[in-house]
Amino acid sequence: MNDAIKINNLVKIYHGEKREALNIKNLSVKKGKIFGILGPNGAGKTTLISILCKVLKPSSGDGHLFGSSIFDDSLELKKIVGLVPQSIALYNSLTAKENLEFFGAMQKISKNILVKRIEKYLNMVGLEEFSNKLVSQFSGGMKRRLNIAVGLIHEPSILFLDEPTVGIDPQSRNLIFENILELKKSGMTIIYTTHYMEEIPKICDEVLILDNGITLEIDSPFNLLRKFSSKKIIIEYKSNSNELKKMIIPYDDFSKTLEEVMGIIKNKNMHVVNLYTLRESMEDVFLKLTGKQLRD
Repeated sequence: MNDAIKINNLVKIYHGEKREALNIKNLSVKKGKIFGILGPNGAGKTTLISILCKVLKPSSGDGHLFGSSIFDDSLELKKIVGLVPQSIALYNSLTAKENLEFFGAMQKISKNILVKRIEKYLNMVGLEEFSNKLVSQFSGGMKRRLNIAVGLIHEPSILFLDEPTVGIDPQSRNLIFENILELKKSGMTIIYTTHYMEEIPKICDEVLILDNGITLEIDSPFNLLRKFSSKKIIIEYKSNSNELKKMIIPYDDFSKTLEEVMGIIKNKNMHVVNLYTLRESMEDVFLKLTGKQLRD
C-alpha cells in the first residue's frame, strides 16, 4: 500500500443544507509526500481535513488512511493522525513545556518517552530556550511553532497543517518550511493548506485546487504553472515624444520569440529602456481556475 490517503466518492452535506459542501470523486496521496490543498473561502478545504481527521463524518462515500477506513474508530488509526489547526490550540496559562506535557498525556505517552519528545520538538521548532515561559508571553510566530510541536508530540504518520504560517514573521515562516521538509525526509506525509500561493511551489509535491466542494485540478505545482500560466517578454521603450511605453509579447518558444522581438526593436528603431521576461505566478493560476469574484 503506497497511498497515505485514498478517497472514493466522498460527499458532505451539512444539516439543513441542500448544496454539497464537498464532493470528491477520487483522490490519492502517496506516502511521504507534501500535498497542498488550495481553494477560496468556503471551497471545502476545512470540511475535507475535518473528515480525514475524523472530526466530521461524511454524508456518503469513503476514505482510507494507510489502508484503514475513516469509519474505523480504533485508537491505532487516531494515533497515526496529527492535526495542527489554523486557530492556536494552546493554553496561555501554561508554559510551552507544560502544554506539551498536557497534550502528551492526552495521547497516553509514557513519561520517560514524553520527556525526550518534549526536548526533541521544542528544539525542532526553536523554542528550547523558552520551555518554561508562559505561552501568554509568546509572539504569534512562537505560538504557531509550538502549535506544530503539539501536533507532532505523538509522532503521527500523517500531519495535517491548516494554514500554519498565518500572520507570522518571515523568520518563523522560514523555520516552519525547514521543519516541514525535514519531516518529509523522515517519511512523514504532510497535508498543507494555505492562502499564501507562493508557498506551494516551495514545498509541495502535488496540489489539489478545490472550489465549491469539487476538484478543479490535481497536479504538481510545476505542471500547473506550465499548463495554466502564460509567459511574456516585456519591452519598455521611449517613444519619439519621450513617453515611456510598454509592449507585451506572449511566448512559448523563448529563443524563437526573442529573435522576433529583436527584429521588432530593429525595424521600429526602438529606444529600449528595459527588456525582461514575466511568468504568471501560482496566484495567477489559482485566479484563472477559481475566478476573481469575492468570497465570504
